[in-house]
Amino acid sequence: MRMEKPCIECKVVKPLSEYYKHPQMADGTVGVCKECHKARMIKRSRNNPAVQAYERERAKTPKRRELNKRIQKQWLIDNPEKVNIDRVRNPHKYRARMAVGNALRSGLLVKGECEVCGSSKVTAHHADYDKPLEVVWLCHQHHSDLHPKWHRPYIEGITIS
Repeated sequence: MRMEKPCIECKVVKPLSEYYKHPQMADGTVGVCKECHKARMIKRSRNNPAVQAYERERAKTPKRRELNKRIQKQWLIDNPEKVNIDRVRNPHKYRARMAVGNALRSGLLVKGECEVCGSSKVTAHHADYDKPLEVVWLCHQHHSDLHPKWHRPYIEGITIS
């Protein structure tokens, strides 16, 4: 029995493990390699609004949401150098910051002036992260006066679990 065959699309000879199984085919595998098949499916989904709508709905199912959470958590573990450490350490702060950003984009929240000096270049300060849209607008200088520890570098060797 043959252990490899050419893909009918890319014409490259590959081992049978590079093909999806199909019991009705003579050699038990599909004629298109996995790589070419995936490329076909991506092209199909990008050009077909019905497939896009189906995939959006499919992504909302509880099973898919749980799978996505597991994938994201594993990515955080596998890529610690790419992770914003503060995001992992303080998820409540991260959610509050995201809520402010979303509210600014949607127009629900509008930037004001620094409450101390009146500067127009401001950032949001949360007195309570459980109330994400209750913010005080402060310039960088006055905001950093409230948080002097910001200027310390992160401690090496922090593990994410």
